[in-house]
Amino acid sequence: MKSARSTSTGNKPLIGISMGDPLGIGPEVIVKALADPQLRASARFVILGLHDALELAADQAEINRFWWREPYDGCPRVSSGVLVSDFDDLPQPRVNGTHGPDETAGQASFRFVEEAIRHLRSGAIDALVTGPISKEAWRMARYSFRGHT
Repeated sequence: MKSARSTSTGNKPLIGISMGDPLGIGPEVIVKALADPQLRASARFVILGLHDALELAADQAEINRFWWREPYDGCPRVSSGVLVSDFDDLPQPRVNGTHGPDETAGQASFRFVEEAIRHLRSGAIDALVTGPISKEAWRMARYSFRGHT
């Protein structure tokens, strides 16, 4: 469904993507999916997440960077392409080889989802795709939600 904003301006829809757990499979799935030029041509995208996790996923998959990065400022602006809205104000989880749930990653992924929902409700984005979260990491970060679906 297109919002009145995207329909009236003739712009492609703006799809928000919450990265999910930065230590999970979300960064890899997002990078591999958006590496498809046909998919990128169909809409505008803003990824709410951590740039370092996406860079690592792209390096591991041998995919060239197709996005630009800006620090998250609470107001996604994307005229075309893919923006990584980097939550660089958050403590960075160890993304290089850490396995298992992590409290810092849980805090980050919760914030990505929270901000993405806020943008969807306000009409700043036209649709939302959520990356997979770790329920255990959310519990470690003291969030009592059972999930985000």
